[in-house]
Amino acid sequence: MTDIYERFNQINLGEGSYLMVFDAKGRVIYHPNQSFLGSQISPVFVEKLTSEDGILSTEVDGEEMFVTYAYSSKSNWYVMSLIPANTFTAKTSLIRTVTFSLLLICFCFAGIAAVFITQNIVNPIRKITEQFRSFQEGTLDYRTRLESKWDDEVGELVIWFNAFVEGLAARQESEKRLSESEERYALAVRGANDGLWDWNLTTDKIYLSPRWKQILGYEEDDIGNEPAEWLERVHPDSQQEVKMKIDAHFQGRTPHFESEHRLCHKDNTYRWVLARGLALFDETGSAYRMAGSHTEITGRKEAENQLRHDAFYDSLTDLPNRALFLDRLGSAIFRNQRNPSAKFGILFLDLDHFKLINDSLGHNVGDILLQEIGKRLSKSMRATDTVARLGGDEFGILLENIDDIRDATQTADRIQNLLSQPIDLLGTETITSASIGIMMNAPGYNTPDEYLRDADIAMYRAKARGKARYEIFDQTMRDYIMLRLELETDLRLAIEQQELTLHYQPIISLENQKIMGFESLLRWSHLEKGDISPTVFIPIAEETGLILPLGDWVLQNATKQLCFWQSQIPAASELQISVNLSGKQLVHPDLVEQIENAIQQNSLQPNCLNLEVTESDIINDTETAATVLKEIKQLGAGTQMDDFGTGYSSLSYLHQFPFDVIKIDRSFVMGMTQDKSKVSLIKTIILMAKELKKKVIAEGIETLEEMEILRELGCEYGQGFYISPAISAEDATTFLKKSLEHKAV
Repeated sequence: MTDIYERFNQINLGEGSYLMVFDAKGRVIYHPNQSFLGSQISPVFVEKLTSEDGILSTEVDGEEMFVTYAYSSKSNWYVMSLIPANTFTAKTSLIRTVTFSLLLICFCFAGIAAVFITQNIVNPIRKITEQFRSFQEGTLDYRTRLESKWDDEVGELVIWFNAFVEGLAARQESEKRLSESEERYALAVRGANDGLWDWNLTTDKIYLSPRWKQILGYEEDDIGNEPAEWLERVHPDSQQEVKMKIDAHFQGRTPHFESEHRLCHKDNTYRWVLARGLALFDETGSAYRMAGSHTEITGRKEAENQLRHDAFYDSLTDLPNRALFLDRLGSAIFRNQRNPSAKFGILFLDLDHFKLINDSLGHNVGDILLQEIGKRLSKSMRATDTVARLGGDEFGILLENIDDIRDATQTADRIQNLLSQPIDLLGTETITSASIGIMMNAPGYNTPDEYLRDADIAMYRAKARGKARYEIFDQTMRDYIMLRLELETDLRLAIEQQELTLHYQPIISLENQKIMGFESLLRWSHLEKGDISPTVFIPIAEETGLILPLGDWVLQNATKQLCFWQSQIPAASELQISVNLSGKQLVHPDLVEQIENAIQQNSLQPNCLNLEVTESDIINDTETAATVLKEIKQLGAGTQMDDFGTGYSSLSYLHQFPFDVIKIDRSFVMGMTQDKSKVSLIKTIILMAKELKKKVIAEGIETLEEMEILRELGCEYGQGFYISPAISAEDATTFLKKSLEHKAV
């Protein structure tokens, strides 16, 4: 405005003449005498004015003035020039005197003056008026510039107009850039979908944008401008933290304010937001204003929580997984190290026969079983205990703040009772059990893995001792495991270095003592440890999978040895050989082909080869076992049920599977002379076998008396230490020759 005043003041309209600017209400905006600024023009005079440009006369302070004015609708201003009338009427008498004499001269010069005035005064003013009218209508081209040839008031007016237009052009450009900047900011805010806030710390009032309120489900007028509208909606768990972060920023300890917290929604649920803000500080370092934004991050937080849940919880049972279990166990170890009275115990559970359920009823049914067991375990434990699914059919239980081992064993008993209750699996009721290993806190353990390792060892001991029971870990178990691991390594080497050999136990007719065949038995003579019992290394071979190549080796070598006997000893042409099959062999797809190859490669009569299986070998997959046994029968080979009577379903298996021979387990034969009930059982088995047209072999005969009783009961064949232990192939050849020679005599 100062620039405009200066430019107006530079305009000289002549002595007594001046410019004046006022608005439509008559308020003076510009006057050469600044004392008139803001004064009010007579409403009567203002009413004479129109919205168009015009000329009129009026009296100012008793002096008649000629007035020209222009009106701008855009600014609602009047620009007015006032020229005294006496400028035109002074010295009237003198003019009258010389009028006539000059009339001719004036007439001559009138045309010239008219042209001069028109070109140098009227035309520039007309152009200025036209440009002002364009400005008023909003069509002014800010690139317009006027020219003047004269260095007079009109020239100054042209200069002022050009400067005025340049100023307007610069202002328009500035306003355009500002508008574009504001538009970009508004677009960015809308695009970010953030809620904005501006906190005046001096007045303790806060501006909350419509979007900020919308995030929480509120309309514009639902929330006031008090800081409590934000801070009191923060979740109680986070209120103190948010206030501490705000104070830290106000005190200059953080470069900015940032916090993730929950805000209460209108529907009384909570929404996660990310709050960011920056404070302004005065010269004393005190914050007087802070502005920022709220970004809703509920979806992100829910995704993070889901990822965190998935990382530490089992997807099937929704129980803690191994990672979370080990973490909580680690915390229990730490508390125990600081306070030895804070005792804890670990239960390691492995379901018995779960694979059977999975294979027979399907994996979906197995999943239902795991879910139900998970629910039962969780409901039976204290809130302070942790029940976790460690993987597969393995569960872990962490018992904290217990008194002694009895708390753990009582929990194990309670678990067995829970599992013994029937479970409905899509219409099929099932009763299950678990092998449980127990480990208590003990010195010398520093990591969760060490505790879990030994609890696992105790669980395997429970499974090895019959399942459906618990075992408490002790050091001898780990020693056994270490020995077992060592034997596993040695067994692999033994197979490669051919340290394993076959021994043969004769099977004779109890009626005439004639040898009818041999059972091939695997033996391991360790170079350092001596003879290793089959009861030790066969389970290792089963668990490691070594039993498959080992079983094929036994089959090939046993049939090869039988071929040798039949070819070298004429009386042994009908001699038979029995080979034991493991459960893993029985379900292996190549078994029947391997048997057929062994028969063909050694040119054996198929009926000279017998394959022995136990109930435990077939129980895990009865359907596959039945199919394989039938295929073996189709080859012409014989099938025998070993260790009959030791299982729960032996009798039913006699009908389900095509066995030719039943082998009575040695546990029935041992002590039969003192226990008459065993004699009765054996008699029953023999009678049942004959009814089913199956032959009977009694195992474990150690005395003549036992052999005579068995013969009297009708048992056809027998084997045992009384007849002969398992002997080498060379000794078996000698035994065979002597036996045949004796019978020939």
